[in-house]
Amino acid sequence: MNGETIAITGSGGFIGKALTQYLLAQGKSVTAMQRRKPVITHEKLRWHKYELGEAFEENFPQDVTAIVHAAVSVYTPKNKRADELNTKGTQQLLDWCRKHKAHFVFLSTQSAHEEALSHYGRNKLHNERLCDLSQDLVLRLGLVLGHEGLFARVAEMVKKAKFIPLPDGGKQPVQTIHIDDLCRAIDRCLAQRRAGRYYLAHPEVLSVRKLYETVAQKFGAQPRFVSLPTWMLMPAVRTAELLGLNLPAGSENLLGLKASRAAETQGDIDKLGVQLRDFRQSISEL
Repeated sequence: MNGETIAITGSGGFIGKALTQYLLAQGKSVTAMQRRKPVITHEKLRWHKYELGEAFEENFPQDVTAIVHAAVSVYTPKNKRADELNTKGTQQLLDWCRKHKAHFVFLSTQSAHEEALSHYGRNKLHNERLCDLSQDLVLRLGLVLGHEGLFARVAEMVKKAKFIPLPDGGKQPVQTIHIDDLCRAIDRCLAQRRAGRYYLAHPEVLSVRKLYETVAQKFGAQPRFVSLPTWMLMPAVRTAELLGLNLPAGSENLLGLKASRAAETQGDIDKLGVQLRDFRQSISEL
């Protein structure tokens, strides 16, 4: 990768920020594509102001050889243009990569499938189909474990709450990947200019309840888990969203859980040549 520059959209977010720091530590040059100037400074880091769905080509560095698309606009009752912005932004980035023969890496989700109920899952699937799998790379990620993001919010809830609602008993399947393993895998894929679509999560399948219980055990917490049907939780969550309340998980997360399904990931992990920590090892190191 010497002499090459990786651009990362959403480089101020959880995954984008971690990937930026990882690549810089590996000696790579990184262009951070985000709204505000990065907090960190580095001789191999430069900033290109970027807003998802808006034109970005003016003054965009021509030496960029790959774009990792980590930015996402999350659909909420107050952000109903999210799908439109995500699709427009993905197409713009793809067009630039085609024109400049750059590698495009799209960070998708295991929630992207034909039976998806959430805007997030359906829109990720739609935008996957904009890619050409003979030259672009689509990574369908499991739940990413780190000190930020959805898992961190859930872990904080489990540590502090006395009562935790479990949608439909928390029987939904979950597969995870440690943020460091994810960054290392993306770096490897960039080096190989890997194309195609791959699932990237540890093969171990947990239930949501088991995940919560393991986190509670780690922190010595003893919340009471209360099983509630999704149809009963959803109106309360959507009302809270309209009121602007901060929730560990929103209506999109509930819909994603309702339609969640496990994936056979070992074959893809072997093809990519990466090793992933299991859930217990991951949280023991966080």
